[in-house]
Amino acid sequence: MNENINHSDDYYKEIHSQIMEFYRGGVNSYYADRCLNFFKNKQQVFDWLFEGSDRIKLTISDEEAVEFFFIHNQQFHELYCRTLGYLTEMHSYLSSQDIKLSIYRNRIRYEKNEFKFSKFYNRYVKTGDDPEIDFQKFYDNLKTAECILSIHPLDFIGASTDASFTSCLSVDSCHHTATTAYLKDDITIIAYTKSGDKKIGRQWVYIEDHYIVMGNIYGCISHPLQEKIRKLLEMKYAKHISISNKWVISKDKSISEDCLNNCGHNSNEHSDYSVYFDMDVAAKIRHKEGTDNFDGLFLDFSVGLNRYGENSYSGNLDLTYCTCCEEPIEGESTYTEDGEVCSYCLGQYTFCYECERYYHENTTMFCIEDEHRYVCESCYDDGDYGFCEKTECYYSSNKLVELVEIDGTIVSVHEDYARENYDRCDVCGMYHEETLTNTDDDLYVCSKCLDEEYELIDGSYIFKSEQAA
Repeated sequence: MNENINHSDDYYKEIHSQIMEFYRGGVNSYYADRCLNFFKNKQQVFDWLFEGSDRIKLTISDEEAVEFFFIHNQQFHELYCRTLGYLTEMHSYLSSQDIKLSIYRNRIRYEKNEFKFSKFYNRYVKTGDDPEIDFQKFYDNLKTAECILSIHPLDFIGASTDASFTSCLSVDSCHHTATTAYLKDDITIIAYTKSGDKKIGRQWVYIEDHYIVMGNIYGCISHPLQEKIRKLLEMKYAKHISISNKWVISKDKSISEDCLNNCGHNSNEHSDYSVYFDMDVAAKIRHKEGTDNFDGLFLDFSVGLNRYGENSYSGNLDLTYCTCCEEPIEGESTYTEDGEVCSYCLGQYTFCYECERYYHENTTMFCIEDEHRYVCESCYDDGDYGFCEKTECYYSSNKLVELVEIDGTIVSVHEDYARENYDRCDVCGMYHEETLTNTDDDLYVCSKCLDEEYELIDGSYIFKSEQAA
């Protein structure tokens, strides 16, 4: 047994008991023994992925979800652009990331109040020309959940138990015994999402010989989670079989004969050892270096969905390749400083509003906070911008003022920040960290101006020019 798999006898006895309890006496002990042996074999086969465990939990942070939906959800992107435009016009400060998070969380701070984003948008941002937005539907499409990848026997035999969806694999269905076949084979793992104790989504995933097949989804597995599952499997499997982590995604109605034979494919006879594929919906991920018919693979995009879940069409092999991911470009592409990139990889690039070029995320870019936009290093140097030493953000130069620190050092500070935190000398017009002196003529003056322009007479500071008069 692999050294990563080091479970005690009690561990397997507990799983045996759980299988018996699941069927409530409907199967004998021998059936549970077989399920346990199938599971032990799966542990060996998939130890490269589970590393001695039997479940992997995947979650999506708000930040990850925001970046995914910002790139892949057109309505999310449009709401962001319109909101940014409105806030800029109103001279209201909110960072780009704060706006995205506000949309995703359906909460936004504006004029010292907190609104549901949907209410804020309809009250302030929306114009008479904008179409009505079904925010209920919009937010239903943004939902994420905890996802579990598993080879645990209970997750296989209970694939459709306590679920919000219906399936022919439920325990009271005549096809339920197919779950044993999924557990028995050498290629299948299960992915499912949960809300509390109830499954809200489920998907079989098949892995063999340079293939990763993401099967039909029952219920809900959100797009960000689907992408996270795919990227994890691609990275781990590539490392396991010592190949580069570069894959081609396609839709196909054919699976390799070895793949079918190993899992006992038989869509008409659902015995204990039969597994069937829904060929119309299985999304196949095929490794570049492990394909015999590489050219034909590109034509698979002429049927079904592309990687974004959208209808796509590509009927020829006259393809342009993305400079970033080196995949064939579907639909629109964008020219960047590195070359032409696909819309998927464009998320790794930032647009400079000065020179109107796209730069890779590894390139130094400056976020101009008051303008809610980025500029490249060259445009920053040539433009009218500056850095606030206190907020540590970049602004247009006309938003910055000079601040004299205690030691006499003069630094640039955002005008609003200076006004809220420091006093302004009525003589030199600069802001100061030091406490200013209230003079006899009711002005507030810094120590330097006090020494140069005033004289202390009978306990009062008198302006020197007044003395001369």
